[in-house]
Amino acid sequence: MVDTPRNPSGIQLNYIRYPVYAYNYTYPNNVTASNALTKFVSMTSDRISDKDLTLSITVMPERESKQYYG
Repeated sequence: MVDTPRNPSGIQLNYIRYPVYAYNYTYPNNVTASNALTKFVSMTSDRISDKDLTLSITVMPERESKQYYG
C-alpha cells in the first residue's frame, strides 16, 4: 500500500482547556497557567495565519458549579 501525501485543511486542538485551579498557579517566571494556554493558542494561530489553514478548537467546558473563567 502506498501512502499519498495529503495537504491538511487545518489544525484541530482537541479538548484544550485550562487545568483545574490554573487561575491559582503561577510559573516561576510569573506566567500564569491561564496566560500560558492563551499564549499557546495565540502563537499557534499566528504561526498558521499566512497559510490556507483553519484553526479549530474543541473546548472542554467546566461544570457550572466549578466555573472559574466566566
